[in-house]
Amino acid sequence: MSVVQWSDDLSSGFKEIDDQHKELINRVNKLLDACNLGKGRQEISDTLNFLADYVVEHFNSEEKYMKQYSYPGLSEQIEQHKYFVNYVGELKNEFDKNGPSISLTMKLSKNLVEWLVNHIMKVDKKAGAFLKERAH
Repeated sequence: MSVVQWSDDLSSGFKEIDDQHKELINRVNKLLDACNLGKGRQEISDTLNFLADYVVEHFNSEEKYMKQYSYPGLSEQIEQHKYFVNYVGELKNEFDKNGPSISLTMKLSKNLVEWLVNHIMKVDKKAGAFLKERAH
């Protein structure tokens, strides 16, 4: 599994959101490292628990700014955020049920990372540019 490196391609230009994205990427990378190294169940569990809580906090923060500045793509963002929160919840449930299985590891390395990077690069960058323009 490959880790995600922060780059300008992932920057939304809105500092608070970018800082939260960096933390999400750091935690996803930590989770991928744990899977790659066959590390203990507890480390993977802790990281999934963190992600489950943090994505809710992060999405609430993003949505607060989008509401404040009347972002026209807010409803699309909310739908995508709900999807991701549910998906992380499903991964957490699968882990709680089956432990660190090959299936879960594949979902973590492919789907979770792909969704996060695609969402940041396509949806959040557009929102970040809008928010940065409105906030200044």
